[in-house]
Amino acid sequence: MSLLSSEFAMKDLDPLSYFMGIAVSRHPTGIFLSQSTYASEIIERTGMASCKPQPPLSTPSRNSAP
Repeated sequence: MSLLSSEFAMKDLDPLSYFMGIAVSRHPTGIFLSQSTYASEIIERTGMASCKPQPPLSTPSRNSAP
């Protein structure tokens, strides 16, 4: 950090929780990144919030006949 701050103007802020549409969560086993909020915003913006979710057509079904 000191090496970077000697070259660039920097401030030490609170721990990162959200950056460029990505939610950041720290856990004992590592860091978890999620874009669920961003995906929800896209669904709302495109007017698809009331649509029912469906699996993709390419998902093979075990019960389908060849």
